[in-house]
Amino acid sequence: MICLPINTVALFGFVISEDLWIRFAGILSAVLGIYYIQVALNRIKLLFKWKIVGHVFGLICMGVFIVTDIADLRLMGTFVIELTACLWTFFALTRDLRNVEKQTTEIILSDDNLKLKKVKGMYCSITLNSR
Repeated sequence: MICLPINTVALFGFVISEDLWIRFAGILSAVLGIYYIQVALNRIKLLFKWKIVGHVFGLICMGVFIVTDIADLRLMGTFVIELTACLWTFFALTRDLRNVEKQTTEIILSDDNLKLKKVKGMYCSITLNSR
């Protein structure tokens, strides 16, 4: 959408325009894509939980636009893509949560006073027992 906005907009059947706003939308999409890649690489799941809230908000807005004839039915393609992304993210987070619950905790270092636990390859808890 940054370099070839006319071709991108035409794919969805919208009015072809040379307006600058479509390029800004492309820039915003690219920046969000960079954020998502960095968040995924660093396994920061909180953003993806909030991403589901954003998808639901987008679905509600698009649904209202379609029902009230602010937008025509061509927006349904975007609606379906948004719904698919929302469900995909939800099920991916749900599956990942189930996998974490199935992981066994391995005690790496243990004596009477100190325990170091490892879950999914990460050191996650240190317990110090005082007497």
